[in-house]
Amino acid sequence: MRFKHLISKGSLTAFIAVAASTGLGAWSARAQVVDFEDVSAGSTVECGTTIISQGVPIIGEPFPFISGGSNCGVAPVMSDGTQNSLAYDMVQTRFVFPCCPVRIVFDYVLHGGQMNLRVNGELSMVSDAWDLDGKVLGAGTARAAVKVLPTDMIEITSVTGCISDFSVGGESLEIDNVAYTCDPCDASTDPISQISSPVNGECVCDPATVTGSAYDPEEGLGQWSLEYRELLNPAWNSIVSGTSPVINGTLGTWNTGALSEGYHLLRLRTVNACGDDSDDIVAVKIDNLFESFAVSGPAASGVYGRNICIYGTAWDSCFDSYTVDYRVAGSLNPFAPVDPVNPIHTATKINQNLAVWDTQGQSIPDGNYEIMTEGITHCGNTATDLRTITVDNTPPTAVITSPVNCDCVEPNVQVVSVFGTAFDDNMDSWSLQYAGGSANNWITIASGSSNVINDKLGDWNIQGLGECCYVLRLVVRDKSILDCNGAINHVSTFHTLISLGCCPEEMANLGISVTPEGVLLSAPMLEGNWTVEETDELHPNPSWNPVQENPVPAGDFLEYTIPFDKDQAFYRLNETP
Repeated sequence: MRFKHLISKGSLTAFIAVAASTGLGAWSARAQVVDFEDVSAGSTVECGTTIISQGVPIIGEPFPFISGGSNCGVAPVMSDGTQNSLAYDMVQTRFVFPCCPVRIVFDYVLHGGQMNLRVNGELSMVSDAWDLDGKVLGAGTARAAVKVLPTDMIEITSVTGCISDFSVGGESLEIDNVAYTCDPCDASTDPISQISSPVNGECVCDPATVTGSAYDPEEGLGQWSLEYRELLNPAWNSIVSGTSPVINGTLGTWNTGALSEGYHLLRLRTVNACGDDSDDIVAVKIDNLFESFAVSGPAASGVYGRNICIYGTAWDSCFDSYTVDYRVAGSLNPFAPVDPVNPIHTATKINQNLAVWDTQGQSIPDGNYEIMTEGITHCGNTATDLRTITVDNTPPTAVITSPVNCDCVEPNVQVVSVFGTAFDDNMDSWSLQYAGGSANNWITIASGSSNVINDKLGDWNIQGLGECCYVLRLVVRDKSILDCNGAINHVSTFHTLISLGCCPEEMANLGISVTPEGVLLSAPMLEGNWTVEETDELHPNPSWNPVQENPVPAGDFLEYTIPFDKDQAFYRLNETP
């Protein structure tokens, strides 16, 4: 502390300590203090006289000079109105403590001149208090180290034995708060307890090596113990203990394999030779399994095409990564990533797409494949889902072979048998339909869910239908779910244009077929003014318009390729005057 009544003099203040430990700062809470507050201001100490403060006699002695000789001055007790201190004017004082202290700490202000410090019979005389710093004073087996602190204090610590002789003096010196510690353990500071690994919040694998420090540089180590408990369970369980100091080393091995998944507390408790203890506690996550892992799609044994979405959850508090791979079902081939650009996924997902498999872009052949999704934690714990699906990127086959395009049915015919093929390896359904005459929508003739190959698709009952042009349509749908959308499948259609009951002896036929590029119309090169026309709907008075595409000669025919970007369209070859 600084003495307020001396600061006004512009003096340098400091703090000197004499103690049994090398700890810094103020005296121990268990130290006893001579603060002169119980001595009346104006009382003096002179050579051969004594004052008593806090039960400690303070005896005046001659003050020796560096240059030789000595002087018997006076040390009055001074007060600034708030606190007392002992001021020295060329006098030495010896403190007679009720014990042999191991540590002494006191405040000081050196206004100028010489300062003396005697410890265990050895006297040090200096003109600057900082010259005392680092000295070891005493004789024989009783020696003490002196440290001058920047907090205006001096600390004296016994190195061997205790401090049986202590006196201080000065030409112009002031001291206060002389704190002395009798029992070495009274000056004890807490031992060092430090867990350096694992750190707070870290995921812990089995087995876990715990490193850190457990020691006491001053009083010496008693023992240390390493323990753990569940976060919500107050009972601690022992891992390992010891009586040898550990400094930045291995404390022990923690076997966590049998512990429950989740957070646990890890505690290092250290006790020094005086019984003082300290501890260090960290909260760690035991990682023994992958916590939340589920694949909800694609469905096992399902049929899929184009983009296939692998959907689900891969989450863990100690998450590392997950992978989604595939191989031909039943093979011993190595698995390959469904997304070659991102073979390892390092972000957790909850009810989201884990990956997308572009089977069409990667030219994956149709067939059965195993999809393996695997999550891995920080400690290498895994969760795996293996399922088999069918990849189908081939559209169904839809063909009407009879009647052929532009056939004419005589008025006396009642039933037209329709033949053709409705086929797919993963057939869902097919439907044979017609439109025309008074029907401006599609009317089902027959349907099914089994493959039909070059066989009868159904019988078309044409009784009651008016004489007109009609369109037969075969629609085939497979089970392949496309682009992660359960409402989208492969669908193939085939159209055949026929005429009922209005058959001239010679009829100009318009050929029609569906290609990957669109609708291909084939019109014969006839004499006269013939035009290929189209309409979106058939009803008693449809609106026919010439097609806009330019024809390409092909033998005796003109071919028109029309992009098929409509739900439906009808075409005819019409002769105009």
